[in-house]
Amino acid sequence: AWGKLSFMLAGTLSPHRYMQIREGNLAMIASQYKLVLRILTLTMHVLFINILFCSQEELQNEDEEIYIKDSIAVSNQNEINNHSSRTKMNEKSNIKYVCMGNSTADINLNLLSNKGFHLEFQSLLEENSIMYNFSGKWERVGSDLELTFIQKNKPNLKALFDNNYVTGEFKYRFPNDSTVIFDAMQEVIMIWGVSCIKTSK
Repeated sequence: AWGKLSFMLAGTLSPHRYMQIREGNLAMIASQYKLVLRILTLTMHVLFINILFCSQEELQNEDEEIYIKDSIAVSNQNEINNHSSRTKMNEKSNIKYVCMGNSTADINLNLLSNKGFHLEFQSLLEENSIMYNFSGKWERVGSDLELTFIQKNKPNLKALFDNNYVTGEFKYRFPNDSTVIFDAMQEVIMIWGVSCIKTSK
């Protein structure tokens, strides 16, 4: 288009005027190119800034995620340490009911820190008698201690914890055939008619 226009103008204008128009058009084209270059440069700057901020934000998010993970790890470790400390304290505070010297039975009731219990019972009335081991779960309910036997072959609780051998207001209670309840503050309890004294580790 510029070639056709140059050819047409060349025949109607003086050489000096023709050169002025041509230089003016070239200057306008150069100005347009400069504008385009400025727009491209500005666009590149904007893109670079966006990329820089996005990268910085991703780094901050990664740092925050690492910080959160580290905080959770520290919290979990503290919880493990606290649990370990509580477990050690509970192990030191285990409660036992141990029978006094007698010729009837050897009895040992051990309340464990994990809320389980073991009851060992062996009759002394017969030679080579069997040692019975019973287990279950215990729970402190107010001022009462509740033992729940979980074995299939559990003992007759009303015979083992016989109220005929207790005195005063202390009485065993049996909400069902697997559970016995008694006063946790009692220092001596009767198991199968034998006095058992409460001790702690």
